[in-house]
Amino acid sequence: MRETCPQPQACSALTVFWSNWNFVNASDATLEAGFVADETVTAIQARYAKLSGTLALRPMADFYASDQKIHLKNPLRITESDSGFRTVSLTSVSSPTLAFDLVNEDIDSLQVNVSRLETAYSQYAQNSGSSGLGRSLANIGKMASGDMRTLFTALDWSAPDGHEVSRALDTLGPEAYDASARASLAQQSEFNLLILRRMLGNESARRFLSATSEKQAEADNWQFWASPYGSGS
Repeated sequence: MRETCPQPQACSALTVFWSNWNFVNASDATLEAGFVADETVTAIQARYAKLSGTLALRPMADFYASDQKIHLKNPLRITESDSGFRTVSLTSVSSPTLAFDLVNEDIDSLQVNVSRLETAYSQYAQNSGSSGLGRSLANIGKMASGDMRTLFTALDWSAPDGHEVSRALDTLGPEAYDASARASLAQQSEFNLLILRRMLGNESARRFLSATSEKQAEADNWQFWASPYGSGS
């Protein structure tokens, strides 16, 4: 019987408890343990274990700083064991921007290095503005905090082919703001022209009424309001 956290990245600790007291990992089997940036690692507990095969470490979706070194504690909580794993490895990582490297395979002092290249985001840019933004993000990735970490986590664990990073750069890039500003200015210019035409029309009406009727006071008090559609966007 195995109990796991349904969403490991959302749990305070990645822990897997084996309710059976004896555990066997055959020579052709792979046991997988997940870890996150704060060095929390899945723990396997058993009274007795016969270990062989491979222990595979899997990075879970989380914010990882550039050039971060992660020291993982031994994921095994075993009272008595027979032999040990033949190999310790990292699983393939689906992140389009992060690279993980296992530099120490000693089960008692596992170390994983995380890297984020300067071109981690800019390589997916579609224009010069997005490319500049991508390079800036790579630099910020060394010390991001607060909500920025949420943004980096979303980018770093998006589609492996990077198309979602490309789309995000277009959305966040200067071209998007420039296009929005130009559209807003064009819209405001159009409304200004309409207002000017209305003002000229009112003046013509005032003069006509002043010359032809006794509704001068009413004409002088005409007012109008303009509320541009989408002006708040």
